[in-house]
Amino acid sequence: MLRSHYIIEKLGAVSASSVAFIPPVVAILIGVVLVSEVMSFWDYLGTALIFAGLALVSKR
Repeated sequence: MLRSHYIIEKLGAVSASSVAFIPPVVAILIGVVLVSEVMSFWDYLGTALIFAGLALVSKR
């Protein structure tokens, strides 16, 4: 709990909340690298949308 307050204080609420969107991308990458799963069109699209959203949130 204290770490989240520290992150919010340092980065701001919007940037700190964007961290929640990273785990699905990491899970896909782990699946591709460690389990040799094949990324589908929807995986690429979802990853692109996540990164686009993070880029929009990061702009100041």
